Amino acid sequence: MKEVYNYIVLYIIVLCVIPPRMHCLNYLERRVIEFDRGEFEDMSYRDILQNLGYEFLFKIFDDFYVFATNKSWSTKENENVKHIMDGKVKTIHQDSNIYFSAGIDDGATAGDENDSPDTHQQTFCQCPPYFDEAQEIDRSWAEGYDGRNVVIAVTDVGVDVDSPNLRENIASHLSFNFVDNNSDPRPEIFPDYQESVRLTNENNRDKHTLKIGRVKKFHWQHNPEITSVLYSAALSYKNQEVHIYSNSWTFDEPFKTLHSFTERMFAEGFEKGRQALGSIYVFPSGPHGNGLTNNIYTIGVASFGINGIVPRKSFVNSATLVSAFGQGRSRNDNGMLTVTHTYRQQTSRMCDNKFGGSSAATAIMSGMIALVLQANPSLTSRDIKHLLVESAGYIGLATTSNFTKNCAGKYFHKVFGFGYVQVLKMVHFAKNWKFNRQLLNLTFVWFGFQQTPADTGFELVSSSNRTCIQSPNCIDKIEHVIVNLNFIYPKHTQTILSVISPCGTESILMEHAGEPPKDENDVGRNEGVSIDATFLSNHFWGEEMEGLWTVKIIGLGSYSYELCRIERIKMIFHGTSKNDKLLMEDTVSLPSATSSNGNTKGVGESKSPIILGVVLGGILPLAVIVIAIACVLKRKWNSYFYIRANANPDPF
Repeated sequence: MKEVYNYIVLYIIVLCVIPPRMHCLNYLERRVIEFDRGEFEDMSYRDILQNLGYEFLFKIFDDFYVFATNKSWSTKENENVKHIMDGKVKTIHQDSNIYFSAGIDDGATAGDENDSPDTHQQTFCQCPPYFDEAQEIDRSWAEGYDGRNVVIAVTDVGVDVDSPNLRENIASHLSFNFVDNNSDPRPEIFPDYQESVRLTNENNRDKHTLKIGRVKKFHWQHNPEITSVLYSAALSYKNQEVHIYSNSWTFDEPFKTLHSFTERMFAEGFEKGRQALGSIYVFPSGPHGNGLTNNIYTIGVASFGINGIVPRKSFVNSATLVSAFGQGRSRNDNGMLTVTHTYRQQTSRMCDNKFGGSSAATAIMSGMIALVLQANPSLTSRDIKHLLVESAGYIGLATTSNFTKNCAGKYFHKVFGFGYVQVLKMVHFAKNWKFNRQLLNLTFVWFGFQQTPADTGFELVSSSNRTCIQSPNCIDKIEHVIVNLNFIYPKHTQTILSVISPCGTESILMEHAGEPPKDENDVGRNEGVSIDATFLSNHFWGEEMEGLWTVKIIGLGSYSYELCRIERIKMIFHGTSKNDKLLMEDTVSLPSATSSNGNTKGVGESKSPIILGVVLGGILPLAVIVIAIACVLKRKWNSYFYIRANANPDPF
């Protein structure tokens, strides 16, 4: 064991969990108030808000500030504050929980897959190699890459600073406790609340040389909580000194969205953090459509099960970029050895082997990225994503045959993304990395769909042709595709939602298994769920944008055709172009059409309204803009959709 600990030198952690007791200020709610730029620096405004019952707590970033209050949330109250502040307040946001239980882990925990005959429970004896050899972590250490001078902030319930394995690795000047408003990162231990003990025995899960900064985030009245205000503050804390934010928690339900100030926080970190190289945010992938990973600013990580199988608790999430062996030190281990909290050492044993899943995978991936930043500290957050993709592997897994090759030659899996990362390969790439072109984006929209009943299974397909002829601004290499959908799907039966690229690559955005009936009165009934959701897919990485893009929804089960509908589709392509001086944002509206007999019915070729969106590289003279618009208007968009009903719908 002692030999293993020699690898632990520096580490960092940032957290979001509230011990079950009332905040010392005895306030009921938090508010986020956005001021006009620089206005809050006037101390008189702080006094005015204090008199109105708003006590200043801390700053999140830029002009977003957090206040505590006992006032109930209401539009009237917010307008009154804006009026009294004489227009200096722009927006007011209410804080909220992301879930009501601590320690959400999206992967299987240790022991969850112990029915496999080829697995063994991790013992308390550790010998090299310490990680699965496919990940090349031990080999990277042997070549001198240990992550020195890289700062990782781990958001969690706290750091056991009294542990002899971590004591010398805590960077106290980068530590902060958002719960008690101090720099003590020690976790709260409640013997009767086992989660508080279990969550703190993750302290030595990565054997890398890292600095520990620690942000511990919340406590409220009864149960541990994670709120938008506190994790937003933590993930923007010291973002010039912190390189990587490792988060072993995520949303526990699909389609959960971010507050606008959290979206701004991620964007600010991506653009300005780490001396403008971009803060690196690593999260468990979580359920489909969740806001923490379905955006271009974060890295979604999944965990392999034993021997690379899909764990029982896993998620189909097209935003997953890569995966790690989080079930154990190697692919056939069932449990990862960690040091327990010092409280448990006094009462039971020194080590624990019950830790695992996507929490571990996220921490491992954060440590691997640290090795790469040591090799090349000038890498941007986008460079890191490219390196992860280029160094990913999928050979030797139980699920290897289920990986699909996209048209750019990249292999991906609907659960595991591009597979495991070969970190030494990534380090060698990083040393001579040629930096990417500017990230561009192009948006187009189509909507207006109707359908008529069919007999059994249902498939709705909507397509739009993106033509790059005579256009200077097409994306030649895709990085991410964001699909925003307003759609309806059946609650109690299976639904599959996917998007298909022009060359035929199909990315599964959602696999809804169908919720079981709540009670006997619910048996045999079904209902449609209307949702406005945003999905991100990495599966088209490296492909071209030009051509026919298709969005498809399949409802399986009796009469599910009545409950499937797509109202609106918005696709945003992110990638690079040979001509990156000018980029247009195109909005295309398609008229609706109806198929009365299940056969194809199309919408003919039509000219589309074009909206000038983003000008990159400076403001162009008015004459140039007019000419550009005139040229774009000459383009024609071939767009159609059709509805097909059949008894056994197959993938299109």
